[in-house]
Amino acid sequence: MTQLKTDAESFAKFFIGHFKNKHSTDINSMWSCIKINLLRILEMNVPTKMSSSKTFLPWITAQTKRLIRNKKLWYKRAKKRDNPKTWRQYKDVRRLAQKLSRKSHDSYVQDLILEDRSSKRFWSYVKSQRTEDTGISDLVDKNKTVFKPKDKADLFNSQFSKVFSKPCDTTYPPPKFDSDSNTLNNLNVTKKGVLTLLQKIKENKATGPDDIPGKFLKFCALELHEVFTILFQTSLNLGTIPDEWKVAHIFPLFKKRRQDPS
Repeated sequence: MTQLKTDAESFAKFFIGHFKNKHSTDINSMWSCIKINLLRILEMNVPTKMSSSKTFLPWITAQTKRLIRNKKLWYKRAKKRDNPKTWRQYKDVRRLAQKLSRKSHDSYVQDLILEDRSSKRFWSYVKSQRTEDTGISDLVDKNKTVFKPKDKADLFNSQFSKVFSKPCDTTYPPPKFDSDSNTLNNLNVTKKGVLTLLQKIKENKATGPDDIPGKFLKFCALELHEVFTILFQTSLNLGTIPDEWKVAHIFPLFKKRRQDPS
């Protein structure tokens, strides 16, 4: 983790030296520089691995793992010898492993309900038990199955557009300002304010289209806050934001139909 901060600090020095005293007119190139380098730092310092969800479930204890391994060994043995006695022994071990797994699971859920006051862990558990796949399932439009993501999005957009109210065509004249009217002063983004915001990032929030985890930004807030100060100030000065910030992951959620009161 020390190397992660070191690399973030090195990038910050490069970025500040390149952009601090220059009046950049391309907010997209500035953001692209930040994004590419932060993702590179993550790739170099944050290892990833695949794990068995069966073995690493939170309620699977060390004792349960031993029984599961023992059950697999007895299965191989019973399959190899293929006699009634060995199959009975395997079934006894399997029954014991299942019994202990259920007991551990029930105890885990009971602790979630009694001890987790924020309910965060409980709802995380509920979400993990959902059987449907992530994303939008296939849709049917006029007896035609829609399965491509873009076609699904277009279909939802078409449906939602039908129920939106039409914009008003009335035009209003622009407001008149007197010479004595107060004007908005230039907005200055402070490093202290950006640092505070980075340190308050909620780590459990999902990443956006940029794939930069909030936990990383919070962990390296001290090293990166001046980088984002320059970015935000440039964005205000130009009156625009990076194009990628206009993109979001949107997941339509089905709401139960209202019951007809009649």
